[in-house]
Amino acid sequence: MRNLKKTKIVATISDIKCDVEFIDALYKAGMDVVRLNTAHQSIESTRKIIHNVRKVSDKIALLLDTKGPEIRTLPGEGIVNIKKGSIIKVKGDPTGKSTDELICVSYK
Repeated sequence: MRNLKKTKIVATISDIKCDVEFIDALYKAGMDVVRLNTAHQSIESTRKIIHNVRKVSDKIALLLDTKGPEIRTLPGEGIVNIKKGSIIKVKGDPTGKSTDELICVSYK
């Protein structure tokens, strides 16, 4: 019989709660993918989660979310007002000040 399920259920699992019984319960409830948020865990924690997932099933997909550059918007001199329909430019300028027409970000 062909699997007609078109939606994938993704669960973000941390090393705080990654025991085999917990992962197995999620899998039996329909979880298809385990997301690993490596921005908030060590290599050892990631290995522990993968090991426990594989104890449950090799059919569970693993989604590795890696930490990228942290891009932050920069403040202006006062409140930045953006109105619906406005055209706004975004500029990589860590020393810049945002305005109603230009949003400066911390990443060059």
